Amino acid sequence: MRPININFITITEQSSKKTVVLLLILLIYSVYLIGDNIYIFYVQKRDIEHYNRKIKHYSSENTTDKRTRTSEEIKTKSYKKFSAAEIEDIKADVSFLNKLLQYKSFPWIDILDKLELSIDNGVLFTQIDIDRESKQILLKGNADSAENLSLFIKTISSERLFVLNSLSQESKQSGVINFDMGLQIR
Repeated sequence: MRPININFITITEQSSKKTVVLLLILLIYSVYLIGDNIYIFYVQKRDIEHYNRKIKHYSSENTTDKRTRTSEEIKTKSYKKFSAAEIEDIKADVSFLNKLLQYKSFPWIDILDKLELSIDNGVLFTQIDIDRESKQILLKGNADSAENLSLFIKTISSERLFVLNSLSQESKQSGVINFDMGLQIR
């Protein structure tokens, strides 16, 4: 059998220069990464030491007689006693805030945004009534033409937020159409 000679690398003067340049670039990049990691390490170490000093400062402020309190002292710490009237005032305030949060959770912004985006030239609202409890909206307005009103109805019906419940319209001799529209909020 004859031996097979395989030449994997053919080194020429041109390819050795490219290899040296590539190795130098890799070496410079590696030094940069190492330096960056060292910098990050020292910045984080400085931040940790800063927070440790803050923790020691705040913990020394909170101890009595500049000594560490025992768990018994912590358990027996006295808290302000509230009278029955103060407790009732606090309950009333909490109840008010809960009602306010419920009121704020109604999607006013979404409703008004969708109505604004749905309205087209030639359609004008004269009255908007929104009933939060029944989630009903009554729109009263005018349209310049039946085409504009039809486009508005089509647009508002395509919104996922509304369901068209009722519609009544009345044409005037001037071509203006008055409409009353009932919408259900989903």
